[in-house]
Amino acid sequence: MPKLSIRKTAGQDLLTTVRDLATGDFIHSIIELVANSYDADATEVRIDYDPQAGTLRIKDDGEGMDKKGLESFFRSGDSEKKARPLTPRGRPKLGNFGIATVLISHLGSQYDLTTQQANSQITLSETFKDHLKLEDVVDCETRTVRRKDHGTEIRISDLKFTEEDISIPSLRRRIQWNLPVQMPDFDVYVNGKKVEAKSIEKAVTFRFEYAGLGGPSEGDIHLCTRPQRERGIHLYVDGRRVGDPQEILMAANKSVALTGKVVGIIQANGFKEHMTFDRTKIKDGKPYREFVAKLGATLAKVRQYQEQLEKSADQRRHEETLEDAAEVVERLFKSKGVAELGRGVSLVLSWDLEPGEIGTIDRGEKYVEINRGHPLLALPPGTKRPVLEQAIQSAVVDLIAGERVKEAKRSEQLDLYRSTAQEIWRQLRPADALRASRSSIQNDRVYNRREVMQRLDLTLTEYEHLVGTGAIKSGDSKGVNGYSLRRFLEVSAGMTAVYDLLLDQFDNAAVKREVVYNVLSDIKSMANPLILDLGSPGDPCFFVDDTCTSVLLDCINTISRGIGSHSKAVESFSEIIGGAYTVNRLNEMLEGVGKIGINAALAYAKKVGTRGLEASSNGTRMIQLVPFIKVLRSKRKADYRAEEAAKSERYATI
Repeated sequence: MPKLSIRKTAGQDLLTTVRDLATGDFIHSIIELVANSYDADATEVRIDYDPQAGTLRIKDDGEGMDKKGLESFFRSGDSEKKARPLTPRGRPKLGNFGIATVLISHLGSQYDLTTQQANSQITLSETFKDHLKLEDVVDCETRTVRRKDHGTEIRISDLKFTEEDISIPSLRRRIQWNLPVQMPDFDVYVNGKKVEAKSIEKAVTFRFEYAGLGGPSEGDIHLCTRPQRERGIHLYVDGRRVGDPQEILMAANKSVALTGKVVGIIQANGFKEHMTFDRTKIKDGKPYREFVAKLGATLAKVRQYQEQLEKSADQRRHEETLEDAAEVVERLFKSKGVAELGRGVSLVLSWDLEPGEIGTIDRGEKYVEINRGHPLLALPPGTKRPVLEQAIQSAVVDLIAGERVKEAKRSEQLDLYRSTAQEIWRQLRPADALRASRSSIQNDRVYNRREVMQRLDLTLTEYEHLVGTGAIKSGDSKGVNGYSLRRFLEVSAGMTAVYDLLLDQFDNAAVKREVVYNVLSDIKSMANPLILDLGSPGDPCFFVDDTCTSVLLDCINTISRGIGSHSKAVESFSEIIGGAYTVNRLNEMLEGVGKIGINAALAYAKKVGTRGLEASSNGTRMIQLVPFIKVLRSKRKADYRAEEAAKSERYATI
């Protein structure tokens, strides 16, 4: 019988297929290139992103590449890193798939590369075709230069992403939590600003150790005093994060109360052989399940500690009241138009500052941080909330006034500080900021784009979204008339644009917007007034009540974690928004309300005769979410009218 031999070959679309499988979002591809710099023993990597010019530059001081190194750079599907897992510095190498050029093609259509070792410098340029081919040839130029140096620079142009896809803060944050920037000999800069090592506010720390099928793993699990942006279990293999931190936490944790306050940092180098190709997760199997079970046992101890802590009723109530007071102060400063606490900026009470330091203002990360350990806030349990509010207000005014006069001459700072602080206190008089804004807007005047952006504290992207959807009706190309502007301020009071939340939280906001808007369009009638559509017919522009931003983001994250179909997404949103909750759960879900605020709203509902708000499940008192938001908004209006009538001067003096 004749024998038949068939040679294995690679198809023309192999590299294109690898690119589609291996590349996630754009930031993921940038992180992979920075990981290559780390593997080249770079001590410094500089990323410069110019959205106007449409260029991205990644430059390192690594070992550089010679002809053999470039051949490895262009060889896809394997890597010499597997044969040499450690760098000359002794670093475990982060990459091993040989897909550098594939990643570059995901980011842009053209790039220039310069690499140098000693006096030898190699340069090349490449423009990508629609389909990547294995046999493509790249011409290089080699020359001898006088100055001995080493390193590689990649300049990518004709980028395939915009500012909407990548924001500088999110790029810094992702690098901070995905790469070993805490190493003393590895610094990363984004547009000139160093990416700092990740840090966690003062918290109770639990040690985690595991030695099982997945190899030895160890790290710390931190229980924080308030919900954290980077919540979840961060799993690191050779200094590189693997998997979704929130998914890992959800797999091991059984307590809803812990989900927002736990940050775990665990080194799990033994799982190197158990990662998926794109490093997005650990493969499901006995080693991972055993690890999750051990992690769950540690989290059970965290829950037990939290329960014991809650038994200290006086201290717990004091901390809750202090947090509630901070939320009230934040809303006050925002409503009065104090610039330092504008749109998207949070007021945070932190234990991480020096004892004598009143606080800090981080404009990049959008935080105004007040030192929780400052003597001004050293008030005993049982202190009434108005007194706590006054103390926090004083601290914030002190901080802001000090920041504003920092650049003045030293001899002038004291007098200037006093006048600046008095100006801020006058600004905080209890008069409705919305009414004040409207009173300065003339109905018959047209306001240009710059004026509208300044008055509403909008970015260009936010402005174009509001005008483009008709939420702000632009009369002509010259701008927005005063009547339309006043109407928008009135209707959107106490609400946040959903698109703003997507821009802040996600790198692919435009894609998220389409998915989320389609779902909200189907449920907007049942979610009113929690969610309102202020756009024109056929072009929605959704807003969410300020108290419910976390609820909405939780819904969006639920979709992101795997609810694929539109109908299932609608069902998920409807279930959460249309649900009934205990007072404790409602307190966890809503922002800036607190248990005191919830009970006050319930008392108001009873006073005005609102029905259908409360339900009962197995004898447990349950509150319907959407009807409660209606009552809450109604109470706010009533409180404002009463405050105006009384001409209260509560915040007028220090």
